[in-house]
Amino acid sequence: MGEYLATIEKLSWTIKYAEESLKPESRPTNFLMLHKRNKVLYEPLGIVAAITSWNYPLHNIMHPIFAALATGNAIVLKPSERVACSSDYFVSIVRQAIRAAIPQRPGLADVVQLINCWPAEAQYLTKHPLLNHLTFIGSYDIGRTVALSAAENLTQVCLELGGKDPAIVLDNTPEDDLGRIASILTRGVFQAAGQNCIGIERIIIQPCHLGKLLKMLEARVRALEVGDPLDPSSQDEIDVGACISDERFDELEMLVKKAWEMGAHIHCGGHRYRHPRYPNGYYFAPTLLSRVTPEMAIAKTELFSPVMLVFHEKAASTLDQVIDLANDTDYALGASVFGRPGSYEMRKVVKDVRAGMICENDFASAYLCSLPFGGSPAAGRSGGSGYGRFNGPEGLRSLCNVKSYNYDRCGSLSKTSIPTRLDFRSSKEHDRVRGAEQKRFAFVGGMTAFAFGLNVVERVRGLWQMLINA
Repeated sequence: MGEYLATIEKLSWTIKYAEESLKPESRPTNFLMLHKRNKVLYEPLGIVAAITSWNYPLHNIMHPIFAALATGNAIVLKPSERVACSSDYFVSIVRQAIRAAIPQRPGLADVVQLINCWPAEAQYLTKHPLLNHLTFIGSYDIGRTVALSAAENLTQVCLELGGKDPAIVLDNTPEDDLGRIASILTRGVFQAAGQNCIGIERIIIQPCHLGKLLKMLEARVRALEVGDPLDPSSQDEIDVGACISDERFDELEMLVKKAWEMGAHIHCGGHRYRHPRYPNGYYFAPTLLSRVTPEMAIAKTELFSPVMLVFHEKAASTLDQVIDLANDTDYALGASVFGRPGSYEMRKVVKDVRAGMICENDFASAYLCSLPFGGSPAAGRSGGSGYGRFNGPEGLRSLCNVKSYNYDRCGSLSKTSIPTRLDFRSSKEHDRVRGAEQKRFAFVGGMTAFAFGLNVVERVRGLWQMLINA
């Protein structure tokens, strides 16, 4: 349901605000160019593309379509091969909607195209010379390959490459808010079975609330019901569904085991789960580990799974430790911080934690507000969460040619004329005059002072210098 909510919100925002976001913008001029006006125009690029991941198949297909059509572009979509069938269905809905909206031009539906292929064949798209912009959502390694491929034609690229997002609970958090926070943290970790690029992967709780909050989290994680939420015959309320595959289960179990050997405490889970009702499903037991330290591999690896990590209190005793720990990652996508609003601690965390997005006393709420989405380039591994933005006005404008437009303020009455002293054709005549070169430099100096002087006196002197050297 969260996927539907986000998709509908994107459509609603696009309908309400896209046109306003793309209107020509007036820009200020300066004293020297008072006879000119300035505008910035946002024009379609032509053909754009999106290579999307499988974890939110509806939203990841629809959102790029909304943005492309709103900016006047045609779009080619290449979804993950794991969601080929559903993507084909979703795109067919869009194409039918375009035909129904503009029946007199049925060919307009062709501005939305879908390519289903294996990853090895996707280079045909990423290297195509007619492509003007490419959005990629996926892993760091594949994103790097995509960027290198697109660079062959200098195609603009927006990369969203996952994260290892921290959630920080400060000591100044009101105790009566811990129940709400426990609920949000559980949602942030286990939503979509943890297969969420901005999911909470690291929980950093300062000592004041660690014991009580950890007990709340353990109770919640142990109570999570695993199964198939789409099974109409099931009588259970399912909290955590299956993973997309079991190809990473060996790695996950190994990471949990190594963390345990290094001192982490396994409260529950830590292993694959063979569901008695769905024996062929790819289930990993909801897992909670505490006493996690930065040296553990599990603290650095993007898990993308239903695993909750709570760091050791010794790693988060001071505010500086908390911030250093939050930044101790190869990623810098999103972050959450819980505490007293407006406090020094809250402001410092918001300022100093490296992330493309940060939410105060909430999780991932920025996305539902259509704020720009993307990672910070200040990651430990340069660009670990990618670069560029989609969502919001910034995302729409990234799909546009940003054209600067400069024109006369009063039409023919304010046309620019080159001063005689600086005109190429007449400069030869002035060169015959003794000291002509010095006069040209003096004239330019006066013009600079006249245009940019710090006060009236400097500008008057500059004007006089221009007149005597004209």
